[in-house]
Amino acid sequence: MAVELADLLDELIGDPEATQAYADYVLKYASSGTLLELACGTGALAQRLTAHFTVEGLDIDQAMIRRFQIRNPQCRTHGRSMIDLSGLGLYEVIVCFGDSLNYLMEEGDVQRMFQSVWDHLKPGGVFLLDAHTEARLAEFETEFIEEGYLGSVAYQWTIQTQPDHRLDHHLVFYDPTGVPQRLQIVQRVYSLDQLERWLKRFAWVIEVSSDFIQGVDSQAEKFFLACRKEKP
Repeated sequence: MAVELADLLDELIGDPEATQAYADYVLKYASSGTLLELACGTGALAQRLTAHFTVEGLDIDQAMIRRFQIRNPQCRTHGRSMIDLSGLGLYEVIVCFGDSLNYLMEEGDVQRMFQSVWDHLKPGGVFLLDAHTEARLAEFETEFIEEGYLGSVAYQWTIQTQPDHRLDHHLVFYDPTGVPQRLQIVQRVYSLDQLERWLKRFAWVIEVSSDFIQGVDSQAEKFFLACRKEKP
């Protein structure tokens, strides 16, 4: 029986405290309006935000979209890439969390995503994102290995740094009969300087945090960037 990552994601990486921290981070910069969540996954964050915003979810993985809809049936969803938002509306808030930006392997795709977000953000709106710091590359120079069970499904998850600022994730899930299903996920880590340089091509007012704490800490796990689109 095939295993869908979407069916196991909440058990694998779900963290209610972290999800609430992300919700609080959003509410620090906006309190209402329309919100588009890029790479929305199974909708755990959206569930915390629907009391404040009209939320839409976007994800290229249709299984994730199905899980999102079960959790948030009142929300519109879009099964597509976050690189190109053409055809969508304008939003007060656009968010991209869970180091999802790092799944874009080409610099040009990151820049196209920033352009598309700019085009679909209302004046005065805010774009909130996080991304791996370069410290993660050093952390995973030695292979990380995690093993365990997700319900009746045994799994192994390894992460290791590769050339060209890549992080390779290898996941193996074993069904109850022991048959393995393998999944490889690759991320690319961009420097804060790169991200800020690409963002500053637009008239953003940018505020940087590190692991939810104000200021830049190069040894943190993630950088957070709050980008306000100034009103004309």
